[in-house]
Amino acid sequence: MLIKRLAALREDWPDALRMVISTVLAAAVSMLCHLPETYWAVLSALIVSRPGAGGSGRAGRSRLIGTVFGSAVAMGVIGARAWHVPEIALLAVAMIPLSLFITAFEEFRTAPVAAVILLSSTSTLVSPFHVALLRLLQITIGSMSSTVVGLSVLPSRGHGRIFRRAASILTRIGAALEGAFDEKRDAAKLDAMHDDIRRDLRDLGVLIVTKRGVTRAQARMVRLLSRLQQDSMFVGRVVGSGVRRTSALKYAQAVHSVCRDLADGMLEPESGALARSREALDAASQALARARHAADAGAADASGGQSGGADAGAADASGGQPGGADAWAADASGGQPGGADAWAAEAVGAGVSAPDTSTQRPMGVGAPALDALDFLLETLGKDLHDLIRVLQGPR
Repeated sequence: MLIKRLAALREDWPDALRMVISTVLAAAVSMLCHLPETYWAVLSALIVSRPGAGGSGRAGRSRLIGTVFGSAVAMGVIGARAWHVPEIALLAVAMIPLSLFITAFEEFRTAPVAAVILLSSTSTLVSPFHVALLRLLQITIGSMSSTVVGLSVLPSRGHGRIFRRAASILTRIGAALEGAFDEKRDAAKLDAMHDDIRRDLRDLGVLIVTKRGVTRAQARMVRLLSRLQQDSMFVGRVVGSGVRRTSALKYAQAVHSVCRDLADGMLEPESGALARSREALDAASQALARARHAADAGAADASGGQSGGADAGAADASGGQPGGADAWAADASGGQPGGADAWAAEAVGAGVSAPDTSTQRPMGVGAPALDALDFLLETLGKDLHDLIRVLQGPR
């Protein structure tokens, strides 16, 4: 993980350069204006120029607007100090509208930070408005410095970062899907994994919205990743309720492998990983469909219209001989010893898919639950197919 992060610096180092230049510029302008507490301007520049937010002019403008709006709200609230209103009440009055504002418009999330900076001005030597105006000026200097630097110093389009983040998210979605079938699964760990994925998807969505040169394919890729995360989460919930099927486990393992190959294809489009991913996913989907058909046929044969249950049906199928299911399996395999194993070996040799033994439901798992699991896995496969088609087209 550390090596991958360090390797990413080959493309992300302009973010660090812009941050250094913007903070130094903000401090220099503040000193030239002889403003007290120069580091408030530096702090504002750091907030606006934080790495990972796209580095584009549109992102900088959004953060600048959020900073100025939060400062304006705080200025209105500071006037209540003349009536000795408790600070906790002032903070609540300022945060309520700002919290609603950034919930609706996440790109302006610097607004509450700027408001808190202004509310922290509690000097008793000068009027609160005087101190607040000084802070507002420092915040504006820092924000403007960062915005100007972001527009002029190696402006980034963020394409490489988008696909690196998407590749990381896709790989973790595949790992969460396979982990859901682990017999020693940790539900809390899986939930935490999905929470992390959702958080990174939100950040990726903000990056898509705020960067320049966004393409329709990139926006669709983010939507499909979000759907895949939901598909994986719902599959995990169904499996967590006790629904098991061997073919579903094999499909989840195959999907995890496809996700890894597809992540490689995101980073290196010419590597052939996209074509391999599509072929592997097609093969896995066909195997899942065959296993489901065989399981459904086996369930229909097992029911057979008999009224005596599975054991009676097995005894009847074996000519009334004792031995239950093992005798039936021996009879089905041509009377050879070995029971179910011999039948399975003969069936495989003949090219016939063996019934999915995981569909046995000793704990009362019903067919509707298994159908729901199959439906979710098929939906996940279709979304993954759509993602491959998007990545194979122009990005």
